Amino acid sequence: VVTGGKILQALFYPLSLFTNWIFFRYFFDKKIAFLALIFLSMDIGFLMINTMILPTMLINILLPLLLICFFKKKLLLSILLMTLCLYSHLSFPFVILFFLFLIARKYEYTKFYSKFAFFSLILYLPWFLRILEYRGAFSSPTPLLLGFLMLQFFNVALILLGIIGYRRAGDRYTIVKMILLGSLPILIVYGGRYWFHTMPFWAIMIAVFAGKYLISKKRVVAFLILAFVPTLDVMLFEGPGILPSLTGGDAAVLMWGEEGIVSFENLYGEDCEELAEYIRATTPENAIIDVDEPWVGDMIVTLTGRRVTTGAWWEVSSVEEKEEDIKIYVSLEPISDHMIGRFYIKDVS
Repeated sequence: VVTGGKILQALFYPLSLFTNWIFFRYFFDKKIAFLALIFLSMDIGFLMINTMILPTMLINILLPLLLICFFKKKLLLSILLMTLCLYSHLSFPFVILFFLFLIARKYEYTKFYSKFAFFSLILYLPWFLRILEYRGAFSSPTPLLLGFLMLQFFNVALILLGIIGYRRAGDRYTIVKMILLGSLPILIVYGGRYWFHTMPFWAIMIAVFAGKYLISKKRVVAFLILAFVPTLDVMLFEGPGILPSLTGGDAAVLMWGEEGIVSFENLYGEDCEELAEYIRATTPENAIIDVDEPWVGDMIVTLTGRRVTTGAWWEVSSVEEKEEDIKIYVSLEPISDHMIGRFYIKDVS
């Protein structure tokens, strides 16, 4: 599990940068593409969401290729990529369908869009029918009005530059503007996830602004140095410092320093394997394990196949959980004298 996570961590981020660079280069000139890639790599939110290897990040890898195929009217490839997106996340793909509809109306792609959307949704139907079995997919533990407040951390400097670039960008950037506007439902429902997933397009807007000032090789070299050298307070703290994260170097330190935000070893240890072995030995396959930490629930499902009461993704929780099927309580809090590593175990007689 840990090895697989590390491999995906190593692949997701460079793949996201690469496919977005292909998109930048297809639609814009070399300078804008290069600057947009650098600004994208400076954003800690984009780095974080990739290294957390969430399924939704597959969309950030696939979307640039989908946009290219869509505008080239490559129907089969567009349908394939859209279907992969639909299988990767419950809601974000429908935001994509929404802003592609807006773009199709403006650029007279409506006939192509109709075929594209129809066949993509037909291929999505088996997964949709499965989702219907787990009605938790249509609920949320967070009230809608509070969704806007979730995960609202981002590089303030980059977003401000992006807004300035947005206001100054001409007609050739209309597609990017429509994507940013069409993605606003994410901001309302998922809060800061909006910035994580739209950062490639904000990076283009930042490049529009910065490109007018980075007009010589010396300025570009100076910018590259500043873009990747960690700021002093982040180096001193090896974690969130006093000043906001401003550079790609900051992002790397914050993610992979000793106090890094994402590290599989921070959670996963030998006691996880010992707990899994105990659960497999003492419970039937249809048992439900009661847990109070989402990551613990995910770990138990991964290592044992047993159902749990809590996990990181409520969308696929069981429709009904019978109290009598709960065989073991697992907690990081002292609920009994029986311990396996960090975990307190309470057996139900």
